[in-house]
Amino acid sequence: MADGSSRGLPPGLGNIEHLSGLLSAYLPRTLGVVETVVDRGTALRQWLASRVPVLGQRGAGDGEVSAAEWLQESFVQLQEVALGTGRTDFGSELCSPMGGSSFLCYFRAQGATLPPWLLDDSNLLTSEDGELRQRVDQIVTQTRGAVGVEEHSVGSRQYHERLLDRLLPSLTLTRNAGGLGLHYNNGESYRARDGIETYRTGWGACHGFSFIFYAMAARAGLNPIFIRISGQRNNDGTMEEIFHIGVAVRLDPDNPDSLVAVDPSTGQRLNATDYQWYPLTELEMMAYQLRNLVLYTGAGATPEETFLDWQEDLLMQALSLAPDNFEILNDLAWFYRQRRPDDSRYQQYRDRVLAINPAFSAIWTESE
Repeated sequence: MADGSSRGLPPGLGNIEHLSGLLSAYLPRTLGVVETVVDRGTALRQWLASRVPVLGQRGAGDGEVSAAEWLQESFVQLQEVALGTGRTDFGSELCSPMGGSSFLCYFRAQGATLPPWLLDDSNLLTSEDGELRQRVDQIVTQTRGAVGVEEHSVGSRQYHERLLDRLLPSLTLTRNAGGLGLHYNNGESYRARDGIETYRTGWGACHGFSFIFYAMAARAGLNPIFIRISGQRNNDGTMEEIFHIGVAVRLDPDNPDSLVAVDPSTGQRLNATDYQWYPLTELEMMAYQLRNLVLYTGAGATPEETFLDWQEDLLMQALSLAPDNFEILNDLAWFYRQRRPDDSRYQQYRDRVLAINPAFSAIWTESE
């Protein structure tokens, strides 16, 4: 793994029950959030014969607002503060020693890691996150201007189509030409753990590209969501199981439920014939990010037991956000098989993986 000594061990969300307790008091009191709105449930996924799960909700409208539901609402509020069009200077720091009373400042003050798609590293001493946000907004502004002169009605489907087609290539377009100059490489590049590290190094994997494009699409008014790309057709016509992050956007204002899926790391739209995908909630995406931090952060000079404690804590945080996610359950099976051997726990998580997705082929087996 990459050396994590210079970057430290990210805290994740810390004690989720404690954090959600603070949020349950702050959001209604300060932002006027109503509990009945927060009680929207959490994602329930069940895999049958397909690589695309049956989608459902757990606990929606049951009158009990869970810790995960408070966190889901907090991510909605954070995105409105950080990515909404009301933020006129995207490159600036929202929180500074001189003040800052936004919800983002409150959330950050609790020591929790901000959602990575906000492109804010929570560190006032660094400049790369602000530089990235500034460049993203420059690209959005220039693209809007270019599309505007093509005489498409602002806000129309045609306008949004042209925005998308111009924004996607900007990720890999050189910086001298007005793009971000990023390179996709699904080898070592996944160790760039988020969009900021992807921008700093100039290379990254699907999650880093998707975090950046999500912010870009939000600033452009394309109302993005994250997606899990789960299948890709091979040359022989078979559908291969893959584990890839992408983004879907809403282009048609008259049909807001219609989603157009894209893969920011390759700069292409995903057609239904050659790709399978399904939507992710912000909670699920944050859960994936927590497990990515576990898998792609090196111990550096951290003592082994301390590092194992940290890995275990973040995996448990991820599971609390997405308890039916078979990939995170599989990571826990790996952890208790390879990192901190515990046969009982290994079997427990292995069985839960197969109960949710019986066809999953990469489960940790006895031979491993």
